[in-house]
Amino acid sequence: MRKRERQRILAESLIEEMEPVLAGMLLAWTQDHALIEDILMDTWVAMTEHIEMLERHENPQGWLVKTAKYKAWHALEKQKWMREKEAALCEAIRDNIPKAIQEETAFFENLSRWLPEKDVEILKFYYLYGVSYREIADHFGISEPACRQKVSRATRKLRKHREELKQWLP
Repeated sequence: MRKRERQRILAESLIEEMEPVLAGMLLAWTQDHALIEDILMDTWVAMTEHIEMLERHENPQGWLVKTAKYKAWHALEKQKWMREKEAALCEAIRDNIPKAIQEETAFFENLSRWLPEKDVEILKFYYLYGVSYREIADHFGISEPACRQKVSRATRKLRKHREELKQWLP
């Protein structure tokens, strides 16, 4: 039997024998089935990378258990690190959102000095929320060309008051 064929058979037999054992072990540590799948895949990749050594190893099953434990530990640490980073980011966002909302609200409230309230609302939808002309037109019951024209005219009108508006920019 050729070397590659022998290695393929060894890999297949190890996977068949050890997959339920390793999956059960990992399930005791985490209920995240997608993570377990990833850890098992990483373990099988490591196995194929070290298949020549495993042919001579006195306990390839034990090697796979240790490898799966290492891969699980590494994945769980990475997950923990990601959760910590995500929590820090959420906290930073949570701390800054009220300020940003206040600034945006103040800016748009001050636009009503120069524009009708409906035009201010249309500008909010278009510039602040990124809503399309079509959706804005449907919401306000006007045609799409009329919506485009309102945005254009309101923007031109505000350009005339650029210096006064600078103090309200967020």
